[in-house]
Amino acid sequence: VRMVNVTGSISGYGEVRTMSVTGDINARLRSGVSPSKGDSGETRYGFSSGSGSGAGIGTSSSSSYSYSDGTPKSSGSSSSRVMMSSAGGPISLRDAPNGAHVVTGGGRISIGSSDGVVYAETGGGSVDIGPSRGSVQALTGSGDVAIELAGNGAHSVHATSGNGNIVVVAPPDLNATLDLESAYTENLGHKTTITSDWPLTVTETNTWDSSEGTPRKYVRVRQTLGRGGDVIRVRTVNGNIRLVKGH
Repeated sequence: VRMVNVTGSISGYGEVRTMSVTGDINARLRSGVSPSKGDSGETRYGFSSGSGSGAGIGTSSSSSYSYSDGTPKSSGSSSSRVMMSSAGGPISLRDAPNGAHVVTGGGRISIGSSDGVVYAETGGGSVDIGPSRGSVQALTGSGDVAIELAGNGAHSVHATSGNGNIVVVAPPDLNATLDLESAYTENLGHKTTITSDWPLTVTETNTWDSSEGTPRKYVRVRQTLGRGGDVIRVRTVNGNIRLVKGH
């Protein structure tokens, strides 16, 4: 689809490419979503065939994209937000200059350089986001989460994993309110940790809590960094939490 102003839908297997399209194109697929750079000004959606019964959706104004290798983005709608979903399988998005909303029933999610609001959810699999100059929500049923924050803008974060480690890389002059919690179950055999390149006050509950099923204890941090500000909220079970100073 190229050189048009159009709103519509394309469904099936294969590959959908948009170039100089100022409207919205919904690409519906069985499984697997992986936009990649095509010709100049082109956004390409590569869809792999699969057996899932659900449909994935990719929505974009192609001219809103830029690429991390330095290829400049072309002019277009500044409000365009990438929206993708899949019944199952990985989702990989190279850039999301105006934010993204991506969901998969199961599989890894990777989102590169982004602005605006990024929402990523998978039923099971790792989530890797960043560098992000906006807010991030990353949810996985089981898997590690890595988020890199960049720039001096607002950085609210909500990251959860049913079973996995979570790492947040943030600017060294970060101003934030921390709400961090790692639960470890009685059958894990060892404690989980919350560590940071910033000084933290870490607390741990004394008794086993059975309200969530398997008895567990909680390792927590509740404090501000710098002047305080947007909340960085992290929850994981049987995984460690790490805050790292970026460059």
